[in-house]
Amino acid sequence: MPSSSNSKVSNCIHVDTVGDVSWEQLKQKQGVEECDSCDAHPPHLWLCLYKDCHYVGCGEKVADHSLHHYKERNHSLTINLMTLRIWCNSCECEVFPDHNNPPF
Repeated sequence: MPSSSNSKVSNCIHVDTVGDVSWEQLKQKQGVEECDSCDAHPPHLWLCLYKDCHYVGCGEKVADHSLHHYKERNHSLTINLMTLRIWCNSCECEVFPDHNNPPF
């Protein structure tokens, strides 16, 4: 999982649902050209971090398939493939991997 140099703290309890994602897998997914459900393109793509899911959905500036995926499957955590920002839909907050309680 990527490191964050940000000193902010997050308290997302959903980090226990995250599968193993390597830098290589993230870099490979960054090459994805469109949402799995529509033709939305970067920078509006979010990767589901739920164990072995890896769905790529568009964000709120397009059709928000990432949020629809969360509502249908309850897969809380996603990472923006352009900015590597991690968001928890359940907690409605940004998650900081190096500074989350409980730890990633």
